Amino acid sequence: MVDNRSSSSAADVQAAAAVRDGDAGKVGGKGDDVGESSSAAGGRSNGSIHTLFQNLELGDEEFDDFVLEEDDAELIESTRWLAVARVNCRKNFSHEAFFQQMRCAWNSSQEITIRPVGENRFVIQCFCLADWEKVMEKGPWLFREWALVTAPYDGFSDPNLIPLDFMPFWIHVHKLPLAYRKEKVIKPLIARLGR
Repeated sequence: MVDNRSSSSAADVQAAAAVRDGDAGKVGGKGDDVGESSSAAGGRSNGSIHTLFQNLELGDEEFDDFVLEEDDAELIESTRWLAVARVNCRKNFSHEAFFQQMRCAWNSSQEITIRPVGENRFVIQCFCLADWEKVMEKGPWLFREWALVTAPYDGFSDPNLIPLDFMPFWIHVHKLPLAYRKEKVIKPLIARLGR
């Protein structure tokens, strides 16, 4: 039995490339009609572009010869100074309003890009270390009185799986008597606030 799946995928990729390049009626430069090519390669008779894109699938075998260069300068640059953030609320809000308010609050020296990746989750990329440190360490940050929880992000893992459960706070207690400034007194008081 012959496996037509890989040849079908190759024909579909060719068809998609032809559509992208503006040669919707031709595939592979052979003058074949898109419908003829897809039916010859995969046994499908419907040659519409919509059907071709629905049938486009990339399996693991298409990535067997793919090699990722670990020292690729463009890859390193695209994953540097990333953070994932979540606005701690259940309400919907304008992403554009969030982008504008946070860019204003951070007052960055260079551009900061913010991309939504889930429900109230965003990937933030800074383009200089000082801006990234400000976003990560100078908080707590608020958007419309909702906490913005941030964590470092590597750019490869799923940003929706990164736990965003806590945010650090500094607590300043005024007029604390000198006798109470001992670890055995302070620790139980702080334990009530969090970890």
